[in-house]
Amino acid sequence: MRRTERGQGTRRGRWIVATGLAVTLASGRARADGVAQVLTSKSIPPATVAVIDPETGTSMGGGTTDVKVGAGDIITFRFKYFPVPDKEIRGLQGYLTEMVPPNTQVVGVRIIDANGLTITPRFPGLADDGCARPCNKFNSVPTSMAGGTRNLDDGSISQVYADTGIFYATAATLARNPANAFLTLGNGILMSPEPVNLNAIIGLIGTSSPVYAHDAWDWAQVRAYGISNPSGSASGNGGTGNTPFLYGSPVAGPQTFYKYEATETSPGVIQFNDVVGPWGRVKYPGSQIGSGVAATGTGSLARTNVDTATGFDVTPANPLPTGTRAVRFALGEVRVGEPGFAEIALRVNGTPLDPGQGKDVDCAETFGGDTSAASDTVRARDNLWPTYLASPACVFLNLLFDLTVDKALAGTGDVLTYTLHGKNLSVNPQTGVVPTISFDPTDVAYVTGSATGGATVVAN
Repeated sequence: MRRTERGQGTRRGRWIVATGLAVTLASGRARADGVAQVLTSKSIPPATVAVIDPETGTSMGGGTTDVKVGAGDIITFRFKYFPVPDKEIRGLQGYLTEMVPPNTQVVGVRIIDANGLTITPRFPGLADDGCARPCNKFNSVPTSMAGGTRNLDDGSISQVYADTGIFYATAATLARNPANAFLTLGNGILMSPEPVNLNAIIGLIGTSSPVYAHDAWDWAQVRAYGISNPSGSASGNGGTGNTPFLYGSPVAGPQTFYKYEATETSPGVIQFNDVVGPWGRVKYPGSQIGSGVAATGTGSLARTNVDTATGFDVTPANPLPTGTRAVRFALGEVRVGEPGFAEIALRVNGTPLDPGQGKDVDCAETFGGDTSAASDTVRARDNLWPTYLASPACVFLNLLFDLTVDKALAGTGDVLTYTLHGKNLSVNPQTGVVPTISFDPTDVAYVTGSATGGATVVAN
């Protein structure tokens, strides 16, 4: 489901459009095991509307854009993500990355439920504390050390997914790409060659080749562990299976168990030099860290995560460091039919929030990994980089534009009611708004709609 708008709402415009769609059977699509993560919305919660509403907001304004916001204001953004199934209903981990606007500072982060209540991250899904597949044997991996190569021990599938919680990074390699446009599935850093297991999720996310990453660090990790021959992953794992011991985590940093990154030491050159990754940990209730020893065989099902209370204690009086580029939520196991939510609070340092785009814009994206194990030998065979494909979403601060649905799961013949909630948050009167909902007619059929002036179905 996609939602778009043409034009803008009137200054006092608040509108709701409801549309009914009947679910039909999908056909003609490739099938492979996988649970993809789709970021269905990046939205403006009521707390932010109360600050920036052009008529009733508490902000004193003073900014340079069309939003009633100024330096010192605290605004929040809310994310909603949804695991999308293809045969399997549980994914080992879900990761959500907030690309922090340059003219803001992070003063709060939390994982929430559908009612806006703060919750802890889930445990990661079950996986083997071992290689799961035959061990990759990381002999002669490239390094800048004397001799040019080294041998590394095998890591375990359970361990590489073990860390949960919230993390932040200031490194230049986490800069958003592109810096001057909304993130989409069709822009950024071209992933060529593609992650080897992308066929399991590419259709679920609703895109096709070519595919893109939106920061240089993730793309380096994909080339280290997620691409196959003839190009070959830098680690030599062929793009599947386990990573080296203490390497391969998407939140690698000083307060994680798998703390080392694969480092791009020069363009196209990936090396394994025991460089600690860029992700610092935020102190957050229920966070987990990995534990254990190097793998020597395929292993058996075991949880290797343990409690941790370490991290940066983020508050309005103690914000994350200036220059924080990204915040990454490691959410634990994701389950089809159970949407997830997270929220970030930002202090405005200047406007526009995003000088690269010249607008008050905020962007985020989400991705997942392998499916949770059914037994010691069924599923949960690979690290997450072979299936890496992030689903992005961005939001303008001057427009409330949310899409909701009355059911999380539906079967053939069910009717789903999608509702667009909108309000113009610009200080400028604007007219000519045309809200639209796009849908795939191979999966659903239009039933009925209601809106001021009626609704119209436009042919593809």
